[in-house]
Amino acid sequence: MACHGSSPSFLRALQAPRQERPPRLLPLFSRQPQPPPFLPPSISHLLELVPCPLPIIDNLPAHVESTVDLPSDDVRPFLSQAYLSFEHHLADFLDDPSRPTKPDWIIYDIIATTWVPKLASQHGLRCAYFSLFNAAALSFFGKYAGYESSEELTVLPEWIPFASTVVFTPFEARQIFQILPNKSKKSDSDKSWRDKFMAIRTCREFEPEWLDLLGKIHEGFLILPVGFLSPSFHGDVESEAWGRIAAWLDRKEPGSVLFAAFGSEVKFTTEQIEEIASGLENSGVPFVWALREGSPPDWFPERIGERGIVVEGWVPQVRVLSHSSVGVFLTHGGWNSIVEGLTAGWLLWCCPCSSNRG
Repeated sequence: MACHGSSPSFLRALQAPRQERPPRLLPLFSRQPQPPPFLPPSISHLLELVPCPLPIIDNLPAHVESTVDLPSDDVRPFLSQAYLSFEHHLADFLDDPSRPTKPDWIIYDIIATTWVPKLASQHGLRCAYFSLFNAAALSFFGKYAGYESSEELTVLPEWIPFASTVVFTPFEARQIFQILPNKSKKSDSDKSWRDKFMAIRTCREFEPEWLDLLGKIHEGFLILPVGFLSPSFHGDVESEAWGRIAAWLDRKEPGSVLFAAFGSEVKFTTEQIEEIASGLENSGVPFVWALREGSPPDWFPERIGERGIVVEGWVPQVRVLSHSSVGVFLTHGGWNSIVEGLTAGWLLWCCPCSSNRG
């Protein structure tokens, strides 16, 4: 956005010097305490980071600031409760008399759909919902008013007029059913979307029928596919983990390695880690296993030897996928990972583990 002449302000935990350069956009929200990623000097002066602390909520651990920090789904409702505080942060930002200019647009995601449109209307601003989910996922839940049982998630909703395999397996349905809101009527906030629009991270070439259906579900709603927003595969990220992985991959034949990574939010049980380890052992193929939390079984290193490596903690996924030795990507199916795998051009082997699958 900054490259195209806009001046975005991010509500975030850190604050940067303010620059006035209309038109202004206000993307919501970012709360992470670490510094922002590297930005080219040509656009860094166009961005503003506005402090936006989370309130203290009973039963919400102090370190939990986003879904990636959740120790379990039992804590998710308390995080959602904390996110509701963003409404008054935004209202204070918009009402701040010390700011000579106001934003022209508010760009928000799913956590703010119930109140941003109304707040934007009160201040005479335009707003857009930016979806990080694809059109198929949005269409599946397009007329969501709650489910009475997990079995309802295993069949196509009545508003999908064409045959599709986009349904949840019983195992997946039981998992996602636990975190869905209770059955209720549509709220008035749904109506306030009607004069706004949705930007969605997908493209017509990938899912044309789902985009058409999404437009019918949200009749009168402008839906703008913004493309995959594919990552750069020529970054300069260097780390000890990447140095170890790269040295190992350089010794392998092109297209021979399976890369197993399951996103930043999936938390496996000990039993599930054992099953993945057994599968990799029995596969007989060389592999890189990114294990964000937990450790492989004690027997695993001796049986595997030099055929594979396990990297515990953070792994530069895009850098691994860009290596010519990789040929298969075993993924949890999150939309970010799907996009990165498609961009790399490798075979995707999807093992859905959570609700954010692509």
